[in-house]
Amino acid sequence: MDVDGRVYSLDHSGDYYLGADIETALTTLVDGVRRPPGW
Repeated sequence: MDVDGRVYSLDHSGDYYLGADIETALTTLVDGVRRPPGW
């Protein structure tokens, strides 16, 4: 999580933007898909 609240994930193959806040990031991880902007 950066200072603006955006959430990222790191693994051996790269880094991934999960969402603009923790709620969006958790939804991305649980559902396995990113929501379209404005969802």
